[in-house]
Amino acid sequence: MEHSSTTQPIAPNLEQQESHSDVTSCLRQNEQQKALSGVIARIRESLDIDVIFKITVTEVRQLLKNDRVSVFRFYPDLAWEGEFIYDRCGSRMGFGTSS
Repeated sequence: MEHSSTTQPIAPNLEQQESHSDVTSCLRQNEQQKALSGVIARIRESLDIDVIFKITVTEVRQLLKNDRVSVFRFYPDLAWEGEFIYDRCGSRMGFGTSS
C-alpha cells in the first residue's frame, strides 16, 4: 500500500475564524475609543465656545475621515430653523462664527 506524501493546507475552522474576527473587532473598538478620548481631551482644553467648535469640527472630521463636518444650531421655537455655526471642509475653515 502506497502512502501519499502530498500535504494539504489546513483550513481554519469556523471557531478560529470567529475568534479572529472578534479580536479584530475588539482592536478596532479600542482604537476608536482612544481616538474619541483624544478628541474629548482636546475639547476640554478650552472654555471658549468658539475654540470648542473649531476643535470639535476639526477633530471629528479627522476621526471620521470625512470631507466635511458642520455644527448646526437649531431653533426649535422657529419651526426648527437654524444656522451653521462652524464648518470644516478639507484644510480650509468654512463659515466661522455667526453673530
